[in-house]
Amino acid sequence: MVLQRKRFNFSDSTARVLSASYCGCFAMCFVMFAVHFIYRYYVACQPDKLSYFRGKNYIYWIVGMLSIALSWVTVAYVLFEEDEETTKDLEFILSTCYDLKHENVGYVPYSFYQTISSERTLRMDNLIGVVHHLTVMQLSITAVFYYGIKTYWKIGHIKGKSQRTRDLQHQFFTALVVQTTIPLIFMFIPNSVLTVAAFVDGTFGAWANVTVVMNHLYPAADPFVILFIIKGFRNTVKNFLLCRGAPQTAIISVNGTTKKQDHKSYSSVIY
Repeated sequence: MVLQRKRFNFSDSTARVLSASYCGCFAMCFVMFAVHFIYRYYVACQPDKLSYFRGKNYIYWIVGMLSIALSWVTVAYVLFEEDEETTKDLEFILSTCYDLKHENVGYVPYSFYQTISSERTLRMDNLIGVVHHLTVMQLSITAVFYYGIKTYWKIGHIKGKSQRTRDLQHQFFTALVVQTTIPLIFMFIPNSVLTVAAFVDGTFGAWANVTVVMNHLYPAADPFVILFIIKGFRNTVKNFLLCRGAPQTAIISVNGTTKKQDHKSYSSVIY
């Protein structure tokens, strides 16, 4: 993790703390992603247990997520220390890819190897730190798949009697699959590739920034899944963009009896 401080007069220690804190924000994304799927499972399958997310329990969830993120910050700050070798490697990358000087950045070096007596040896402290990071990531993706599959099967066993309900179930199925795939593409796969590359002593140079960009795209891309797949939401957005008014209510007569009928898309209401 590299933090540019060219425009700010940060001290070395402050820049390092900020770099480690940014890593903690990254961890928070993984944790919130897992909690999101857990919450959605209870909303869809066990709404009677939503008390787990209310009152004091809500505070417990927040504290738990912050604790995991703080542990990531602590590990990044304590176990991934700077030394002469990491500084030289960083200076080469900065001068080659970014035209920056070492004095203008703060960083947390994720480096698996060090050179001792002309031999490449593993950095055990860094290895322990990476194991911690991978554990958080794996627990997150495990929770996503576990609760995602449970939600999928629960919705699948709800037999809708009307065509509207069956269509809505199909839309929910599609949205669930896509929302599970998006973080795999934008978060887990890029970061796993980056970690494996570092483990085999490889580097991507400036291309490693693609991982950061994709991580930031995930929170923005995720809501659009629901907006575009669920037809009711999609029609609402379309009507808003086209400046269309709300559905009109018409008066019809059936066998001499006057009734009101709403002219709506069959999927404009979600049951």
